[in-house]
Amino acid sequence: MISLVTTLKNEATTVEDLIAAVRAQTRPTDEWIVVDGGSGDGTAERLAASGVCRVIVLPDSNISAGRNRAIEAASGDIIAVIDGGCRPAPNWLARLVGPVETGRADIAAGPTRPIIETPFDAAQWVLLDQFVSPITPRRAALSSRSLAFRREVWADCKYPEWLAIGEDRWLIDAWRARGRRIETLPDDASLAVNWRMRPTPRAFVVQHFRYMRGDGQAGLRTKTNLARLAFYLLIVVSLAFGARGAGFALLAWLIYLLATVLTRIVPATRNRPVAFLAKTLLFLPPALLAMDLAKIFGYLLGWFQHPRGNGHR
Repeated sequence: MISLVTTLKNEATTVEDLIAAVRAQTRPTDEWIVVDGGSGDGTAERLAASGVCRVIVLPDSNISAGRNRAIEAASGDIIAVIDGGCRPAPNWLARLVGPVETGRADIAAGPTRPIIETPFDAAQWVLLDQFVSPITPRRAALSSRSLAFRREVWADCKYPEWLAIGEDRWLIDAWRARGRRIETLPDDASLAVNWRMRPTPRAFVVQHFRYMRGDGQAGLRTKTNLARLAFYLLIVVSLAFGARGAGFALLAWLIYLLATVLTRIVPATRNRPVAFLAKTLLFLPPALLAMDLAKIFGYLLGWFQHPRGNGHR
C-alpha cells in the first residue's frame, strides 16, 4: 500500500494545481494524508472539499512535525512525500515508488524543476545553489518535494522536529549514515515535480534567512557559510582603505556576481523575450546582495541556537 503525504500552509493559489496533478497520476495513491499548518486562506477547506485526501490541521507546527504526524496517520508501508506548491508530472508517483517496491532501494528521490514564469522567478533560480550549472555533475540534492521510502526507514530515523528548516538535508545525511540504499531517478521532465518560487522579494529573503538558520542549527554546510562570511568581511575591510580599497571591493563583488550569473542565466531565460532577460539581469545584483546578507545573519543566528550536546547528532 502506498501512502502519499503532504505538508503545507496558505497554498490557496496553488493547491488546486496540486489536487489536479495528484488526480492525474497514472499510478493512483492508495491514500493521501495532508497536514495543514494552520492556513488562514482556505487551503484546508479546499483540500477537504476535493474529497481526494484526508486533512489534518496542526496550527503552528513546523514542517518536520507535520510530516511525522502525516506518516503516523498513514497506513501504507511505502511513503511518498510531496510538498505544497508543487505540481508533479503524471508518471511521477509510478516511477518514484518503483525502486522501493522492487527492493532495489530503501529510498528513492525524483527530480524537481522550478516553475519560471516571471523575471523574478528566473533571478531566484539563477541564485539558487550558486555556481552549480544544470549540467554540472554532482551528488543530487534530495528533497521532500519528491521522495519515497519504506516506513521502516522513517521509523528508524524520523524527521527532526527540533529543526524547523533544513530538515531534508539532515535526514538524508542521517539515513546515509545508517547505510540506507538511496536511488536517484534521472532528471527527466516526464517524472519531475515542478515547484514554485517565492512570490515576493521579502519572501525570497526570508526563505534564505530561514534556510541558513537551519544550517546553523544543524551544523550543516559550515565551510560554505564561513567562506561567504569571510568574503564579505574582506569586502568590508577593503572599503576602509579609501578609493583603491573601494575599487577592489567593487571589482571583487562584480566578479562574484558574474560567476554566479553565468552558471544559469542562459537556461533560466532561454526562449524568452529580450525584455524578460533584461528584467532578470536587473533583479540579480540586489537579489544576490540581499540573499547573501540574509544567509550570513541566518547562519550566525542558527549557529548560536545549535543544540550542542543535546543528542541530536
